[in-house]
Amino acid sequence: MYLYLFLLTTSITLGHAEDKFTNNGISPHIVGGSDAEAGEFPYLVSLRIRQKGEILDGHVCGGSILTYRWVVSAAHCTINVKPVDIRIVAGSIKLSEGGSIYYVDRIVNGNFENITKSDDISLIKTKTDIVFNKYVRSILLSLGPVPVGEDAMIAGWGFTDKYRTRRTDVLQKLMVHIRPYDVCLKYLPNYFKDTHTKICIQREYGKGVCHGESGSPLIYQGLLYGIASFNIDIHCGVGVPTVYTEVRPYMPWIFNIIYT
Repeated sequence: MYLYLFLLTTSITLGHAEDKFTNNGISPHIVGGSDAEAGEFPYLVSLRIRQKGEILDGHVCGGSILTYRWVVSAAHCTINVKPVDIRIVAGSIKLSEGGSIYYVDRIVNGNFENITKSDDISLIKTKTDIVFNKYVRSILLSLGPVPVGEDAMIAGWGFTDKYRTRRTDVLQKLMVHIRPYDVCLKYLPNYFKDTHTKICIQREYGKGVCHGESGSPLIYQGLLYGIASFNIDIHCGVGVPTVYTEVRPYMPWIFNIIYT
């Protein structure tokens, strides 16, 4: 069997909850989803990253707002990216219009390991405060265990078919099922050994995560549980699981970066 790896309760807030296909890895998009409503995912941002001198206007990955100045995403999205080559767009469900653009001051990557895809998490600091409103706000982080066996929500932009020929302009959302670790272990015996930092999700054939949504959130009961990391199969929506980085084990690291 050939496997294709594609870089795709209690809570706590880090800010004011009331009030944006690279060389670094292929990022997942959603197949079989539906259009999100304006303001439905106000914490979800689009990362626009310049590659090899290209114009900085293309969506590459997603991210989630943690505070007025910090966004969390996937390390494989930003591992070789300079702050000057990235923008964060917040407040719009469309890639082609709307939203506010924020320049980046600092990028802090976890100890990302490309072979095992471990520590696939990064923090991005904006140069100015992100302005919160009904379309832009932070998300709460979960302190509870991963709710295996439950349905959770994912959201992101990009390709909407398994062959990556149709791209959406409007943010897509989809309910997914959180699977036990051994489901992903069956496909990824060498990549899923560090089970306490990974979440396995799956949908039926024809629905699921595809390429471009890396860094986007896995949400359960309004809380951030995971960050889209990678797909197992080259095709999208074929019933094969997708792996997310679990946020909870990285809480001390997140607090240390943001508050020191």
